[in-house]
Amino acid sequence: CVGTVHSSSFGGGVVYATADGGATWKRASEQAFTGPLAFADDEHGYALAGANGTGLLATADGGRSWHPILSRISSRGTDTFNVPVFSGESGVLPVRDPTGTRLALYRTNNAGQSWSRIGTLSSPSFRAYGPGVQIPIAALGPLEWIVASGRYVFHTSDGGVTWARSKSHGASGLIELDFPSDATLG
Repeated sequence: CVGTVHSSSFGGGVVYATADGGATWKRASEQAFTGPLAFADDEHGYALAGANGTGLLATADGGRSWHPILSRISSRGTDTFNVPVFSGESGVLPVRDPTGTRLALYRTNNAGQSWSRIGTLSSPSFRAYGPGVQIPIAALGPLEWIVASGRYVFHTSDGGVTWARSKSHGASGLIELDFPSDATLG
């Protein structure tokens, strides 16, 4: 859904776009996807590709065409990508290394047109999320993110320079993070 919802997760889907608030829909891409998608805005989107999310595709035209950006981020071919999360044009892209214990974090300020590595977040409990499983992450603001790791939650409010860790108090760990925007609160 380009233009209304900028992030979704599903299996075996395609991208549709609406220009009239959802009254009518038009298929935006011939590409079929088997994993999650994320859109920063109406034009810039990302989708997982490859076995177990070892590749990342990008679009700059609302989903009409897609191209791989794996070589721009990670050249190993064994890293596991999450779809990025966005707050406006600012976003963070976590990339898990083959050991499953470290996330390399990349940041964008221009809806993903360029990415810069900002650091690494390490936790043995990242292994709780097997190959191809998305690590729960949420963007609360341009520099504020929350990452789940098994029974722990990591939080940064300075763009990943420092991280605070706390227990999630979940019986078997978190599998998803969702936070409503202020606009949805009554």
